[in-house]
Amino acid sequence: MACGVTGSVSVALHPLVILNISDHWIRMRSQEGRPVQVIGAL
Repeated sequence: MACGVTGSVSVALHPLVILNISDHWIRMRSQEGRPVQVIGAL
């Protein structure tokens, strides 16, 4: 990158995409069989 020039990136994700990624990650972690502590609040 040239001296004195800054880069900028703008990313936008739809909420359903974020939910899908979160769901996939949780399902993969639950299949590992490790005990996990779950804390929740409403």
